[in-house]
Amino acid sequence: MTPRELRAYVEARVHPVLCVGPMSRACVDAVVRHADAIGRPIPLIASRRQIECEAFGGGYVEGWSTGEFARYVRSIGGRHTLLCRDHGGPWQGLGEEGMSTEQAMARAKASIAEDLEHGFGVIHLDPSIGEESRSERETLELLFELYAFTIETAGRLGREVEIEVGAEQQSGDVAGPEELIAFLKAVSRFCRDGGYQAPLFCVVQTGTLVREMRNIGLTEGRKNEDIDQRYAVRSMEKNVRALADVAYISGVHVKEHNGDYLSDGSMSTRRDWELGGVNIAPEFGVTETRTLLSVCSELGMARERDALLEIFYASGKWKKWMRRDTNADDVDRAVIAGHYSFSDPAVVELRRRVAHEAAARGVDLEAVIRQTLTGVLRRALWCLGYHNARARAAGAPEIERAYRFPRQEPASMTTRRDQQIELKTIETLGGNVVRRHGVDLLAIQGSRALASGAYEYEVVRLDAGATLRRPGLRSAAAWVVSGEAIVRSGSEEGVAGAGRAVIAQGAGVEMYASGGELTLLLAGVRTGGEREECVRVLGLDEIKRVDKPWGEELWINGRSPLFAFKRITLRAGFRTSLQYHEHKRETNLLVSGRARLHYAARAGEVRGATRAETLESVASIDVEPGVLHRIEAVTDVTLFEVSTPHLDDVIRVSDDTARPDGLIASEHGGRATGAA
Repeated sequence: MTPRELRAYVEARVHPVLCVGPMSRACVDAVVRHADAIGRPIPLIASRRQIECEAFGGGYVEGWSTGEFARYVRSIGGRHTLLCRDHGGPWQGLGEEGMSTEQAMARAKASIAEDLEHGFGVIHLDPSIGEESRSERETLELLFELYAFTIETAGRLGREVEIEVGAEQQSGDVAGPEELIAFLKAVSRFCRDGGYQAPLFCVVQTGTLVREMRNIGLTEGRKNEDIDQRYAVRSMEKNVRALADVAYISGVHVKEHNGDYLSDGSMSTRRDWELGGVNIAPEFGVTETRTLLSVCSELGMARERDALLEIFYASGKWKKWMRRDTNADDVDRAVIAGHYSFSDPAVVELRRRVAHEAAARGVDLEAVIRQTLTGVLRRALWCLGYHNARARAAGAPEIERAYRFPRQEPASMTTRRDQQIELKTIETLGGNVVRRHGVDLLAIQGSRALASGAYEYEVVRLDAGATLRRPGLRSAAAWVVSGEAIVRSGSEEGVAGAGRAVIAQGAGVEMYASGGELTLLLAGVRTGGEREECVRVLGLDEIKRVDKPWGEELWINGRSPLFAFKRITLRAGFRTSLQYHEHKRETNLLVSGRARLHYAARAGEVRGATRAETLESVASIDVEPGVLHRIEAVTDVTLFEVSTPHLDDVIRVSDDTARPDGLIASEHGGRATGAA
């Protein structure tokens, strides 16, 4: 992808472009392969600390210099992955603290020149750090000096380049329109006087701020006792849309930094705001660290796991990410800092040992890590609207959907375990059956059954053009994670894209992957065939929402008398009731976040002592009647629960808000669907 092609894509305003920090070789591999697979841009945004010119010693990612990084990306594909410089400016490189302005600017220019020589297509000019006494005017002068140098050097080298500008650090608040207008006026005047093209992106504070392993900015509902929080978030969203309009009038597109750890709902709003791009970086590093440590645990390599944690913690790289009121333990700190040490020789050797042991058991460690990172990538992509956007991106009219299935016999739906080995451990905790799947089930081709009997529950991933047939299901509900599905039951048909639910009743169900690869969660029962045939597609505003003290539930198939299917989200730091059921059976799939499962210390007891065990995505939990359980969200958590239809069957042993047993009428004032 060329800088010119990226500008055309952004200016089409199809969706915000996801930009990813190259946290490791595995991260680069995942991004490049997925971008080429979907045929849409996913730029790699390298900070100077990650990737640096050879003269300054390279960066901490693989020890790569700028040239080595560029050559590696091109060696594995990279047709849709534009190389970009993030935070290119003075005092942004390693060892530049305390340098004079002249020294820091000289190093920044040398770094930019090497970026351009090796084909970097977007340069973020960021003079926001350094001397604290510097005025806004002086900061602008540094920005303009770098702007002119970058354009002129690119011209001398015969390179295309786009510019990203920004002159303030992220604080978690929202920029004021007056400040943005003044800044863009100054930039526009400079470009007009110098005959330079306007920048492609302008970094604007949009209410995001990453600390530890979550986003604590206003965009995620940061607590403020002095204002009504819902009003604050609505006002913030309105202001960000106004900022995007202000920038667009100037021919510039707003770029959001610190998009890590946003919930699905928050990430999806970026489409409505019409942002030009969103950056994510540390989330990928933390995900890889967690996966590596999880594989160590799965393989029984406790010594290697502890050695890795010790190295990660000793690096001290976690310090800048901590909150003042942190309650993180040393393991959390080590996980936060892990990716900074991936190229440490001791870590490389430990990782080699883990990979060797995994290979002896038929598992490709690097493939597992890539698949897990791809899962994080795909979640962000479908939230931002990448799926089914190809026609609009090309400026063509919408593709007409012929609501028909192909006449040819579809490919077999056998599970392809040769593509990825599923690491899974099963244990019983106080009667709760817990499966730690070890990989992202949503990224594995084929189907994975989670439950069968009182209800059916499975994770499905189909190639483009493949069909899933479940003739035995008489009542079914599905949640489309990514892609697009044409759904048929009997003579009824419907089309559902990512983030939508489908209710199907009648003589079985068929699902055809019509918009590229399709990933969905499917639940249902083999009874209830007497109900009238129907296929209904529901958007979020059509699904019954139940507000909870700890988050919310979406009742995907409403109050069906046959089974229940819910999407459950818990906010970090909150927890459900400590509860059990007399008749209800349920299966929960933890698809994102980290949670603690509280359970009875002695199986069968519901009033005695409890213990807790930490679970990370992806994990599933089977809960039978009479089994004590509670979910506590360590980070923001999303689960999908399928159960028998006994939704009023809740015996609360303990509850943080003293709610009584059973259904709480006051929680049911949310949106209602037409489902029964």
